[in-house]
Amino acid sequence: MTPPILEEIPDDPIAQKYKPKKESKSKRSLKEKFKSLVLKKKKSASATAKSDSQSTDERSSVKEKKLGLQEKFSQFQAKKKKKKLSPLQLRHKRRHRLTMAGYENLDLKKVNKIIFQLAIGINLIVTGYILYLLAKTQSSLFKAIGITFLLWTIGFGVSIVLAWLAFRTYINYKIFMRKLELEKVLPDYLELTSLNIKAGMPIDRALWYSVRPRFGVLAKEIEVVAKKTLTGHDLDKSLIAFANKFDSDTLKRAVNLINEGMKAGGEVGDLLNKIALNIHESEIMKKEMAASVMTYVIFITFAAIVASPFLMALANQLLAVVTGLASNIDLPSGGAVGIAFSLSEDSIKLSDFRIFSYVSLTITAFFSGMIISIIRRGNAKEGIRQLPVYIAVALTIFWIASKVLSNALGGILLQ
Repeated sequence: MTPPILEEIPDDPIAQKYKPKKESKSKRSLKEKFKSLVLKKKKSASATAKSDSQSTDERSSVKEKKLGLQEKFSQFQAKKKKKKLSPLQLRHKRRHRLTMAGYENLDLKKVNKIIFQLAIGINLIVTGYILYLLAKTQSSLFKAIGITFLLWTIGFGVSIVLAWLAFRTYINYKIFMRKLELEKVLPDYLELTSLNIKAGMPIDRALWYSVRPRFGVLAKEIEVVAKKTLTGHDLDKSLIAFANKFDSDTLKRAVNLINEGMKAGGEVGDLLNKIALNIHESEIMKKEMAASVMTYVIFITFAAIVASPFLMALANQLLAVVTGLASNIDLPSGGAVGIAFSLSEDSIKLSDFRIFSYVSLTITAFFSGMIISIIRRGNAKEGIRQLPVYIAVALTIFWIASKVLSNALGGILLQ
């Protein structure tokens, strides 16, 4: 039962009993402190929970990072182990490169011997020339001995490395040229093979009877494949060995498709015809792309082979004119004239500038030929044959321009 509502009567004991009591200030402050402590504990508990979750997340992320680094390190070590080949594997690799270049019967020991002899010959020529220069300048004996020692220690190693690099460059060039020679005649050969297969020949005979003398390298290698199949080797393995002799992705794809078609029992003739059509289409696309960038080729050719030699010849003749005028001008030795520079014919020699012109034009023509080959054909190796032509034309234009400008500007020196 709720107590009745009573009016406040002074000094009434019943009213005083049911009247709500007022809390004191000390109790209020204690309650507020208690509430603040509870709130602080809740906040600290939530903060510790958050920090624990963050720390667990950080620990997990650190563990994941460590695992990722360990995996990367293990992959790097595995790659290193793969790259580190044994001497026998290196020999097999070199032998395979020689086979791809068309030198199957070439002996590696003879190659190393020739490279060693070539390095000795280069060192002998350089040593003789340097000793001739030292004798001409009457240098000391100790200087000649020191230079000779350096030539036959450091220089000999450098000459061996250069000779070996030249040999490897030649082998890579031969591999590339064999690939180009094969890919030029491969579509025609595949079309002939497809016609023979459609005529009713088995695949091995169709491959053999499709050979023509104009196919060159392809004809020789197909003869090897035919001999292997006649002696009992599997046709698919013989074709794979044939494809591995060339650095051609097109040939490898064609051989894989032929093997898959033979295994599946499909129409190999139609398959070969489609492969030949795809190769023809890719060649047409390459020619169209080369025609679309012809303006860049013309600009680079003109700048490197015509404009640059003419400007070099003009600079050479202007230097000759300036040095000739400087030798005829008598400048006062005092400082009253106030000239900030001095003219002397010994500042730049004409012979040094001419050597610089030849070297710079050779380098410019070389790299311009490489850039043109990359723009037109997508590969710098295809333009190696044109590099001597570019260099010869640039140097010839420089020589002709020098003669013409010397005759045109020669009257300035005579006046």
